[in-house]
Amino acid sequence: MALQPMGPLPASTYWRRRVLVLAALVIAVLVVAKACGGEPEKESRSGAGSSPTPSAAGSPAASPAASAAPSPSPSPAPIQTCRDTVLQITTESDADSYASGGAPRFTLTVRNIGSVPCRRALGPDAVELRVFSGEDRIWSSDDCNDAKGQGVLTLSPGAARAMTVQWPGKRTKPDCETGETAQPGTYRVSARVGSIVRQGSVFRVTG
Repeated sequence: MALQPMGPLPASTYWRRRVLVLAALVIAVLVVAKACGGEPEKESRSGAGSSPTPSAAGSPAASPAASAAPSPSPSPAPIQTCRDTVLQITTESDADSYASGGAPRFTLTVRNIGSVPCRRALGPDAVELRVFSGEDRIWSSDDCNDAKGQGVLTLSPGAARAMTVQWPGKRTKPDCETGETAQPGTYRVSARVGSIVRQGSVFRVTG
């Protein structure tokens, strides 16, 4: 192959054309080499320098059992003593009149009219029934009663405790001193629960 340019144009023109063609070929080779080999190398560096991201499922902090602690159950509030204002106290005789020497029966009922349960002493030491004729004290359930104890009970809202006591129809005094049979006339019964005193039924003793 002849290196000396041949043609009607000056030789310098042909040399310039050859240089331009050679330069274009070199640029084309560099572009192809970069397109084929440059991007894989960049991806390789990126892959080598990155660290794997841990999954949420494998992290101990993501476990509900590790972060959720059971809440302690609240302790129930202690049951308080019944206030006098939440107790409804009634006392009724089992008849309106009795023959002289009869033995009336009285029913004492204590009801919790409050909205919460409460405790109250309703035993022999805390409860007493009395019979009066006017202002004259005729009888007390404590006069001949040897039973003792406070008898604390829990009353739910609306619940009641009833107890029945019988009067022998005679006058009595403390230490069970027994007197005469109650005379004909009008009598009334009253109840004491702790410091609460309530009037009950009015009844008659006939001759």
